[in-house]
Amino acid sequence: MNTPIYIGVTDNDWYRFHLNAGSTEVNFWRPGGGSFKVLDYGQPFVFKLKSPVNKLIGFGFFAGYHRLPVSMAWYVFGKGNGTPDVAALRSRLSHMADRNNIGAVSAQADPEIGCIALSDCVFLPEQLALDAPSDWKPNIVSGKTYGSDQGFNEVMWHWIRVNRPLADMVRDPIDITEPDSDVVPAQFGNAYLTRGRLGQSGFRLQILKNYENTCVFTGEHTLPVLQAAHIKPVSTFRNNAVTNGVLLRADVHILYDQGLVGIDQDYRLRVSPAIREQYLNGVNYYAHDGQAVRKLPEIPSHRPNREHLAWHMENVFVK
Repeated sequence: MNTPIYIGVTDNDWYRFHLNAGSTEVNFWRPGGGSFKVLDYGQPFVFKLKSPVNKLIGFGFFAGYHRLPVSMAWYVFGKGNGTPDVAALRSRLSHMADRNNIGAVSAQADPEIGCIALSDCVFLPEQLALDAPSDWKPNIVSGKTYGSDQGFNEVMWHWIRVNRPLADMVRDPIDITEPDSDVVPAQFGNAYLTRGRLGQSGFRLQILKNYENTCVFTGEHTLPVLQAAHIKPVSTFRNNAVTNGVLLRADVHILYDQGLVGIDQDYRLRVSPAIREQYLNGVNYYAHDGQAVRKLPEIPSHRPNREHLAWHMENVFVK
C-alpha cells in the first residue's frame, strides 16, 4: 500500500496544550496561509517537536485544508487551535509571524492562517515518543513526507498501530463522504487506520471549502455569518460526512433546522408557507423559493446526499 506519512514540526506549547486537554481533533495551523497538498484525506500526519527534542510525540489523520481568518479558525476549531481563547491564538500568531519575519501578518486585524484539520489525534507522553528519523535535516522548518518506499515509513506505521487505542479505532466510523460499512475488519492494517472519522471541526472546515464560502440559499459570502448545517441532525444520526451538509447563512440555518426552508432532491430551494402563516413575514425568503441552489461542490461525491435531502423534506420541512 503506497501510503505516505507526513511529519510536521510543532512547538512544545501547542503539544502540551493538546496533551493536557486530551484533544482528538485539532488545527495544525500555519501563519500566512499558503497551501498544503501533500496528503489525501485520511492519511497520517505525525507531530514532531522542534530541536533539540527531535521526538515524534503524536499523530492524527488528515481531514482537510482551507485558509481562514483567525476569527473563523476559532469558530471552526475553538481550543483545537491549541490555545485557551482567541486572544491567545492571535498572540501566538503574532509572535510566530514576527519570529519568521512575516510582518504583514501580525499587522493585519484578522489575518488568514492555513488550517490543516486533523482528526482521530493521539498525543503521547514523552516516554512513548519515537525518535525522529536519522535523515532528518536541521533546516527542515515545516515538515517532510515519508513514502512507503522509505524504511522509516514502516517504523512509523508500527508506532501508530501500537499507540492508537483499539477502542478509538472501532467506535462509530464516519468517513468524509458516506461510510461504506460499519463493519470493523478483523485485522487493523494501514488501510483501516487511514479511514478516519470526520469530526465537527473537520466537517465545518470541509463545508466552507466545498461551497467556496457561499451560502447555497442566498449567495452570502460574509464569513462570520456562514454556518455548516447538517441535513440529518448529527445528534441523532452521528453523521459528519460532507454529503450530510450544506453551507447556510446563520438565519437560514435556523430556519432549515426548524423545517421552515428546505432543499429538495433536485437541489432546488423550498420555503415553507408556515413562515407567512405564523410570522406574517418571509418576503425575503420566498423570493428564493424554487430556485436552484447557488453553489454545489465541484467534486460530485461531496455533494449533498439526495436521500438525506428527501428525508429532511419528508420529516422536518413544514408543508
